[in-house]
Order: sequence, then structure tokens, then C-alpha cells
Amino acid sequence: GQQKEDPMPEKNQAALDFLAKRRSHSPKLLTTPVPSKDELTALLTLAARSPDHGALAPWRFIVIEKPAMARLADGRTLIFSEDAHSDPRGREALLYTGDPAAPGPAPLRFFYDAEGKGLVSDAAPLPDGRVLLVHRRLGLSPIFTTTLAIVDPADIAKDAVVRSVAIGQVPAPLADNYEGAAVMRRDGRTFVWLVADNNFNAWQRSLLVEFELVDLPGSKKAAR
Repeated sequence: GQQKEDPMPEKNQAALDFLAKRRSHSPKLLTTPVPSKDELTALLTLAARSPDHGALAPWRFIVIEKPAMARLADGRTLIFSEDAHSDPRGREALLYTGDPAAPGPAPLRFFYDAEGKGLVSDAAPLPDGRVLLVHRRLGLSPIFTTTLAIVDPADIAKDAVVRSVAIGQVPAPLADNYEGAAVMRRDGRTFVWLVADNNFNAWQRSLLVEFELVDLPGSKKAAR
């Protein structure tokens, strides 16, 4: 028999008024507060129900929370996330050709396999073009283990699995919840600054520590 068509929905003036007033804004103009997880779930659910003529499914949603970002010397931007989707290959990470907040091509997705080092809390470019990654892992004694490792952007390709080389750990007397890193050159030597804050907890500390990077694998320079 003939397929029965769904009746046209009734006019929804509220929806029409909203569409007439909506505006697009550059990501650079967006500020806090960010959507909660429940709000984000609702937004993604609605976005997934947008019209898809021809069943092409031309969309993919990647939610990056608590990102670790590093701007490379050539202008590209690397983004790692503690909360990104994890599959057997590793956690999803992104490589942008430029500024992630500026209009441009879609980022290249790859997978980062930390090999048990922990979750990436920050990233910082090194003078030789590679990237320093700060990993934190929770435990009992110590509560926090911070591992520094190096990843080479040259290993990144679409859907590739990328791994890093560990260069050292923050010593036990200084162990804490390090979430920020910066690399600097001084008198021909390379140093990394790590920062931790106490998050208003009595069992955490606010620390700013500096280590010199020497004898790194692949460039004849490890952390000390």
C-alpha cells in the first residue's frame, strides 16, 4: 500500500522566534561558564538529530575537556585531553593546522597511548620541535605520580597511535598534583617549570618547581 506521510507539525512560534534571533560568535569570544555535562549531553543529542539528507552522516562530535595544548613552532596546535574518549588504541587527540579558535580545516585526529604513565595534564613545546608531556597518575603512596615524557609531532598521522618516551618523574618529596608546564631556554640550557595548586585541600600543596632538562633521548639532552 501507499506509505502514509507524517503530518506537518504545528507552527511553533517560540522556535521561530529563537531561530530569528540566534547569532553565531567566534570561539574566541566565548567565555565561562562552560556547559555542564548534562547540558552538553542535551546539546549533542539535539545536534545529532539535525536533518541529514541522504543519510550522509557528515558530522562527528569530539568533546575536549581539561585540554593540554601546545603551539608548535610552525603554527600548528596540539591538543591532548584527560577526558577524551579512550579506546584500545589510546585517547583521542587532535592536531590543528593553526589556531583551534580560528576558522580553518578540521583537525587531524590521532590516538595517544600513554603506556601507563597516567593522564596528560599539560604540554609544552621543546626547542628541538618535540613536545614535553606532563602525566599525572593517582595512587596511594604517593597519591600523585608525575611523569615527564617527550612526544615527536613527526609521528602524528591520521588515526595513528602515537607514543612518548619517558624522561623522568618528579621526586617523592615534591610529589603533588602538577597541572601546568612551561619550557624556557636560559644561557644555552633548557628548563621546565611545573606548577601545582592545592585546590583548597589540606592534603595538597601549591608548588612552583624548576628542573633542568639534560641528556634528552634523541637530542643528547633527561630531567634532573
